[in-house]
Amino acid sequence: MCVLILVMGVLSLTRMVVDIFPAIDIPVVAVVWNYPGLSAQDMERRVVLISERGFSTTVNGIERIESQSMKSELPSRKFHRSRARSCASPRRG
Repeated sequence: MCVLILVMGVLSLTRMVVDIFPAIDIPVVAVVWNYPGLSAQDMERRVVLISERGFSTTVNGIERIESQSMKSELPSRKFHRSRARSCASPRRG
């Protein structure tokens, strides 16, 4: 019994598909940044500008980004066109 479990485990590990950068099939991605003690203005300067620039340069297919700076918290939504993919994601045919 133990040998069967071992063999099946090894077979499943060798055949398992790993996808690190999956395709984004949902139209909205929500991100919440939490930085205790930071004012809304500092959240905008230190977090919003850098994260929005990073998302817009590394993810294809973003239509718009909405962010709302609050004290110590930043909820942000990214609206994608259908079938958006990360630039680092390998293309599958």
